[in-house]
Amino acid sequence: MAYTDNAMRALFLLALFCVVHGEKEESKGIDAKASGPGGSFEITKLGASGNGPCKGDVTIQVDGNLLATTDLS
Repeated sequence: MAYTDNAMRALFLLALFCVVHGEKEESKGIDAKASGPGGSFEITKLGASGNGPCKGDVTIQVDGNLLATTDLS
């Protein structure tokens, strides 16, 4: 009886380890770091689409904690 309990514990821990390891592998996908102050970043890497309400180029300026854009018509 004790042998099967220990075997079940070992199988449970192995399954738990595999699930956690699989989630860590999936989270390594996209590097969302921008190129630095004044740099540009391709937002389609984060899942955004280019067919939104802004027609043309959009300039986004970050001042402290404020986020502003110049082309939301």
